[in-house]
Formats: sequence, structure tokens, C-alpha cells
Amino acid sequence: MSNSGSIFDDSEPLNVFVYTLWSISLVCAIYMTIAFNRKIMKIFSISIALMSLNVLLSTIWGNDLSKAPRQFCIAQGLMLQFTAYMTSMAALYFTWESYRLIVLKIKKSSTFIKSVYSLMIAYPIIMTSILALISSEFNSINVHTLCCDITNPSWVRLFGYAGVNVLIAIPGAYWSGRVAWIVFNHSDKTLRTFSTLAVSQERDPSTVLINIKNAVNPTVISLIASINTWIDIFLNVPLQIGVSGNDVAGSIIGIVVFIIFGTAGENIQKRSK
Repeated sequence: MSNSGSIFDDSEPLNVFVYTLWSISLVCAIYMTIAFNRKIMKIFSISIALMSLNVLLSTIWGNDLSKAPRQFCIAQGLMLQFTAYMTSMAALYFTWESYRLIVLKIKKSSTFIKSVYSLMIAYPIIMTSILALISSEFNSINVHTLCCDITNPSWVRLFGYAGVNVLIAIPGAYWSGRVAWIVFNHSDKTLRTFSTLAVSQERDPSTVLINIKNAVNPTVISLIASINTWIDIFLNVPLQIGVSGNDVAGSIIGIVVFIIFGTAGENIQKRSK
């Protein structure tokens, strides 16, 4: 066990196991990118695929990133942040869609949708650019266990995927909570209105409800993980050496999303005969 607080034994077999999980997540994400019929789900899947591929590039050097060029390490660290920002924005929009249908009971606005897609592109670019400037000033991106990441000083991690993303996870958790309360309590009036809206947008209400219920857990987990990062930073706890719980959680995100959404017929591209 690592003396730095890692919850796992920093061993080669464990690294191989986690890389295997990343590989499975990559395959799942590629499948979902091709199969999903909704743009938001495609964006979500693409971001997961890019994140998985980015981490797996470490295996080029046999997970000995000290052999990798410094430029690669910086690029890998920034790409990790970029894909995480993109994933968070896609997840936030998904929870908003559920909140819009169930709680607000309003139809889509084409203008709003265009604004959302623009934000999904702009937010990761802006945040990654800010992080790149800060990281270059403080030499913050360095070799970590499985890939290059923000390591020091610890406060720079507040600008990373597990720092500012708590600001995104909070409204997402609120929207999911409101939706879950209504769905699990079966408010007949609200669900009737929801069904009407869902059908008007050519979506199966029962399948959408299943997606909504399943989407609550990832949102809450994301919020808890982000809060844990903030606590570690304020307590000046250094980034763990060795494979941590966050590494394992990240490696299975594609698998979890596939299990939740990838087998739902409403999400799958309908092929013309």
C-alpha cells in the first residue's frame, strides 16, 4: 500500500486491470457514438471515448511516462481536463432535459438548443485555456500513476475537472433530485403532462422515465467526487500516488453509461429498412 494515502496497492497487475477497464470503456463509448440517435448522447459518448483513448496513450511507454516527451505529458494532462469538462457539460444538459420535461413541462426551443451546443464547445475550450496558462506558470502538470495530470500546487486542481465541475454538478444534482422526487412519487398530473410532451417529440415516455431514474446516480456520484477534491485541497492533502478510487471510477464511466443508456431502444439509432 502506498504511504501517500492511495487506497489501492500500486502494483503492475492493478495498473493493467485499470487500463483494461479503460479499454472496455473506449469500446463501449465508440459503440454508443455510432448507435445513439440523439446528438447530446453522441457528444457525451465522444467525450468519453476521447478521455479513454487519452489515458490509454500512456501504454505507448509501458506506463513509464518518465520516458515520454514533456510536450506529450502536458498535452495529455490538458486533454484529460478538456474531455472531462465536455463530459460534465453533456451530463448537465441531460439532467436539464429531464428537468425541463418533468418539472417545467415546456417544449424545446431551437434557439436554446443552439446556445447549449455552443456552450458545450466554448466552456471546455475556455477552461482548458485558463488551466493551460496557470499550469505553465506553476509547472502543474506532471507524471501521475496512469497518465499525466495536475499534481501541484494543490490549489490548481480547483481549476481542473474535479474542482470547478462541482459548480456544474450542484445544479445537475438539484435538477435530478427534483425529477427523481416526482418520478418516484408518481405525480399523476405531472407525468401525464410529461407523457404528452415526450410523445409530441417522438420519444417513448416509459423509456425516457427509465433513463431519468438511472441518470440520478451518476450525477450524485460526480457531485460527491468533486466535493471530496475540494476538501482534500483545503486540507492541503497531496494528490495520491498510485491507483486511487477516482482512477477506477474514471475507467468505468464508459461501461456504466453503456449499461444505463446503451441498451435502451429509445436511444438507439433507428435504421431504415
